[in-house]
Amino acid sequence: MYSKGTSDKTCFFYYYFQVPSIAVLGSGGGFRAMVSLSGVLCALKDMSVLDCTMYTAGLSGSAW
Repeated sequence: MYSKGTSDKTCFFYYYFQVPSIAVLGSGGGFRAMVSLSGVLCALKDMSVLDCTMYTAGLSGSAW
């Protein structure tokens, strides 16, 4: 797993800082899009995925 000449500590920090960027996007629409995105955000919060997201965005109706 490690290449020659690298320590365990160096490799740990290299992999530790490679955190994926997670984004949640809501498409446009109206009231239905807003309710849908709200439900998705609640479900992601219940699964503790929302804590890991870096970006959230909504377009048109889902951004109300």
